[in-house]
Amino acid sequence: MMNDKNIDSVKISTYLSSYIVAGVLFGIIFALSMTLFNFVAYQSSSIIMNLVFTAALISAFIITGITAVRCAKANKIKNPDIFTPPRDTVFYFKRIAFFVIMIVLMSLAVSLIGMFVNALWLGIVKKITAHAFFSEFLLKLPMFIVYLVFIYKMLVRYGFMDSQRKIFNPDLKIITFIIAFIIMLPGLAHSNFFYVSSLNDGMINVQTVLSPSVGTYTIESDGYVVPNENFGAFNVIMIAVTVLVTFAVQACVFAFAYKRGKKIFMKQHIRETDEYEMNENI
Repeated sequence: MMNDKNIDSVKISTYLSSYIVAGVLFGIIFALSMTLFNFVAYQSSSIIMNLVFTAALISAFIITGITAVRCAKANKIKNPDIFTPPRDTVFYFKRIAFFVIMIVLMSLAVSLIGMFVNALWLGIVKKITAHAFFSEFLLKLPMFIVYLVFIYKMLVRYGFMDSQRKIFNPDLKIITFIIAFIIMLPGLAHSNFFYVSSLNDGMINVQTVLSPSVGTYTIESDGYVVPNENFGAFNVIMIAVTVLVTFAVQACVFAFAYKRGKKIFMKQHIRETDEYEMNENI
C-alpha cells in the first residue's frame, strides 16, 4: 500500500509533467509561428499555416494524451474503492477534448459574428478615427469582451457542476486552456503577421484584439499586396507581447471563473458544519 508521502508525490508529478510538456510545446509552436510567419512570403503563407497548425494539433494531442494517462493512473492509486465510478484514460481524454473543442469553437463563433458586426460598424468606426490600430480596436474590443463573458459564464457553470460531482480540478482546466490556445496560436500569429486591414476585408479574429495592426504586407490602392518596408524587429516583438498578453488575460478569466463556480456552490449548498469534498481526489 502506498503511504501518504508517495501519494502526494504522485499528485505533484501528475500535473507537473503536464505543465512542463504543455509549456515546452507552447514555446515551440509560439517560436515556429513567430519565426516562420515573419520570413515566409505572402504567397506561401497558407502552406506554412497548414504546417504549423498540424504541428499544433499534434502537440495538443500529445499533451492531452499524457495528461489523461497520468490522471487515470493517479485516480487508480488514490481511489482504489471498487464503488468509485471508473475514470480511465479514455474518460480524461474525452473530458479534456470536450473543453478544448468548446473553447476553440466559441472563439471561432464570436469571430464570425464579428464579421457581420464589422459590416454594420465600418462607416461609424471610420468616422471616429482613421488610425489603423484604434479603428480595429474599437471593433475588436467589444467582441473580445463578449467572448470573455461567454468563457466566464461557461466556466462558472462547470465550476459549480464539478464541485457538485466532486471532480473540481483547476489544474486540469488550466492545462485544457493551454491546449486550446496552442491550437488557436497559428491562426492568431498568421492574422498578426499578414495583417492587411480587417476593416477592409471583413475578416475578424477575436484573438487579435491587441494586434498592433501592422503586418509584413500591406494592400495598395490598386488592390495589390506588397511587402511592408516599415515592418521590423520592433513589430515582431510587439506581436509576440500582444499574443502572450491575450493568452494571460484569458487564462486569468478562465481560472477565476472556474473557482467562482465552486464558491457559488459552497454558498448555496454547503453549511459550515458540513463535510463535503468537492475537489477531485487525484
